[in-house]
Amino acid sequence: MAKLNAGAQLGSWTLVADPENGGALKNGSTHVWRAADASGRAGVLKFCADPAKALEPKQPSYSRKRFVQELNLMKTLQGTPGVLPVLDVDPSSHSEWFVTQEATLLGDHFGVVPDLWAVVDAFAELAATLTDLIQTHRITHRDIKPDNLFWLDGHAVLGDFGIAHHPSNAGITDAGTKAGPWGYIAPEALNNDNVRNWAPVDVYSLAKCLWKFAMGEPYPPQGTLHVFEKQNSLYPVGGDAAFELARLMEVCTMHAPHTRPSMRDVCDELKCWLADNPADTITKPDPSKYPSFFDRGYSMRKAARGGEDLIVENCVRGIMNPLRQCLSGPTDLVDASASDLKPPQAIIDHVTHGDPDYASEFDATLGLEWNDHPTLRVIVQGIGDNDEATYYGQWQTRPDPNSPWTPATPIRHTSGRLWFPTDYSTRAWLSQQLAADKP
Repeated sequence: MAKLNAGAQLGSWTLVADPENGGALKNGSTHVWRAADASGRAGVLKFCADPAKALEPKQPSYSRKRFVQELNLMKTLQGTPGVLPVLDVDPSSHSEWFVTQEATLLGDHFGVVPDLWAVVDAFAELAATLTDLIQTHRITHRDIKPDNLFWLDGHAVLGDFGIAHHPSNAGITDAGTKAGPWGYIAPEALNNDNVRNWAPVDVYSLAKCLWKFAMGEPYPPQGTLHVFEKQNSLYPVGGDAAFELARLMEVCTMHAPHTRPSMRDVCDELKCWLADNPADTITKPDPSKYPSFFDRGYSMRKAARGGEDLIVENCVRGIMNPLRQCLSGPTDLVDASASDLKPPQAIIDHVTHGDPDYASEFDATLGLEWNDHPTLRVIVQGIGDNDEATYYGQWQTRPDPNSPWTPATPIRHTSGRLWFPTDYSTRAWLSQQLAADKP
């Protein structure tokens, strides 16, 4: 297809010059124009730089392969929430163009002054869309960057599936070449060698985009967004609430792909953060009152200055506190031994992942006793490592205050990611289960 100019007609669509560029929106492997049809609909038209007829019987070029892949995927995903809708496709046997609904770039929607809650809300939607693409269509995007993220009808949406990975096409980028956008690309995708699971690549890129939009910066920092490095901090745009995102941003951008959470986990964490931090409670702190970013305990969680053991002890206390109301009278939290609570093998296997040499990095065991009911108590333990924390507990009874405690109910357990917002939900769930089990 020859180079086109404003006013050219493709099907029922007329190309419209972009006021900033004076012509096409951008040039690359596909040419992109604003367009309008006779009914007044506005859209964005992409046409292939290498028409099929010019390539026959030659091998299709990279740009042609990318265009065809994007077109086919966009048609497959038509009607999928969170994906830029297709309005029209070239009806010829070798389609040369297609039109998507015109949308606002996500960066233009946010503007120059970042709103942390609005950014997280949009990225929770994007994470939900990417989760659905993996689970329903087995598609990973591989090209998540600001230019491919849009705002349409009150929602964040994805566009440009030109190098996406899916079962019918392993992706069109060759081994030894990068697959993804500079500045947002995961380390394993730089050379595109032996990557069998592309989902962690999308997790990495999405986290980098979230940081960029939340901070209102042109680009994110390189490498892992370590929580106690000042340049990575989101604190200036959200204060204490922003620290709740710190651990998630770090693990999403870890160098090793297997250490990153799944896209579903990312979605769950962002939704939980939104629920725990209402928009009207997030304020930008006074710069003169910023905390020390080199205080590791504060960086991980403000209440965790005593280290990981204190963090998990505070978590166990958080499980116990709602249970104080189970019985009348004064209550006491007392130290207990891990040997006082004997979990079944299934819980042990869950904690240790079947590793006989597993050693926990932190643990805490507490009992909750009632002065007016000396023959009944509940005991809870928290144990785990930096990847996961498991909490379990049960009610115990004794015939008199001088007798040993014996189990009165089955052991209930739940797991969470320490320092993550959903850890609050898992602990609350355990409290509710234990309250319901009270003898």
